[in-house]
This record gives sequence, C-alpha cells and structure tokens, in this order.
Amino acid sequence: MRPRLLLQETGTRLRWSVAAPRRSSSSRLSFARTGETRSRVMPTSHSPAEIAAAIEATVEHFGGIDALVNNAAVGDSGPLLEELLERWEETLRINLTGAFLTTKLALPHLIERQGAIVNVASVNGILAGPGWTSYCVSKAGLIMLAKCVASDYGRQGIRANSVCPAAPPSSTPLRRPILSKRHGKLTPQW
Repeated sequence: MRPRLLLQETGTRLRWSVAAPRRSSSSRLSFARTGETRSRVMPTSHSPAEIAAAIEATVEHFGGIDALVNNAAVGDSGPLLEELLERWEETLRINLTGAFLTTKLALPHLIERQGAIVNVASVNGILAGPGWTSYCVSKAGLIMLAKCVASDYGRQGIRANSVCPAAPPSSTPLRRPILSKRHGKLTPQW
C-alpha cells in the first residue's frame, strides 16, 4: 500500500503530493505517481475553499490522507522597528495561517487513518535570530500549533510534531553574503 501524503510546499514538485498555494501568481496541484502526473492551476490565496479543494482532490486520488507536512514558508523579515505591517501579515499568512487552515481541513481525514502531521518550523522558532521578527514568530507559532494538535487529538491517534532545521551560517557559503549584508559580522547566536 502506498502512503497518501499531503505536502504543503513552496514550488517544489514532490512524489505523492499536492502543492498548496505559494507566493507566485499561480500554483500547481500535482500528482506524481509511477510516472503519471495530473495537474491543475490553483490560485495562491490561502482561502479555506481552495485548501479544501486540494485536500478533497488528494483524498479522491489516493483514497485518504496518512500524513500532512506543512512546509510553506517565506523568510522576508526584519527587526521589529523596521518590520512593515504588510510584510508581517504576509509572513504570518504564508508561514502560519496556511498551516493552520491546511491542518484544520485535513484533520478529519487524518483522524480516520490515525495519521501524522509534521510542521517544518525552524531553530528560529525556539531561538530568536537578529532581524527576523515575523519569521521567528511564525515558526514559534508552528511549533505551538503542533503541540496543540497533539494535545487535542492525540487520543484519537493523531501524531503532530515540528522539526526545527538549522544550518550554522559558516557552513552555508551561499547564505554568508545575505546574512552578512543584513547583520554585519557573522557571529552565531546559538
């Protein structure tokens, strides 16, 4: 039996997945399984109706959902006094509200199969990074969302967790110019 997996991604086509809304003007609902691909264009707003349609298409195509991975994110942020309200709202809408809506609408299907939810957060959801206010807050929210779902639905067989990846700036040469431009001399904060 193949797993039925709903992944919320930002532009990457994945096996056994539905690509949920992202920042570009359109997004694709893609099903890739044994070489077969079906797709349709879906608007990028995180509206409950559009997310519900993606979930229903996944259930129809695969017969259910065994796991949900919330992995949509943007990292455009700044120190609090420089954070624009529009940037704050967009970061939270994409990084946190999209995961909330997707989880809420997928949860009945996940309960049926005693499924699992993984929120891809960040070490910045635990440890604040300089100049990343809305990003850090959104990732901390993802961590708490998983804890709340596990607390509320664990007795119904739902497992909800967050992963908090991090890469030290010194180990990622492509990030060094971006981070040093934004933060000056690189000194790890963790």
